Amino acid sequence: SIDDVVNLGKTILKREHEFNIKAGLGKADDRLPEFMKYETLPPHNVVWDFSGEEIDEFWNF
Repeated sequence: SIDDVVNLGKTILKREHEFNIKAGLGKADDRLPEFMKYETLPPHNVVWDFSGEEIDEFWNF
């Protein structure tokens, strides 16, 4: 079902995140390079506009 696929995706993301933490990666490693906040990306000319708090909150699903 759709819920099964969504739950599988959540499980995979959580396991990857746990692996990264055990490998010594932290919150700083979840951040994109600073230039992505200012240089637009074609074709829609958008920038990365998520705050650090929003990125941290992502893992609370």
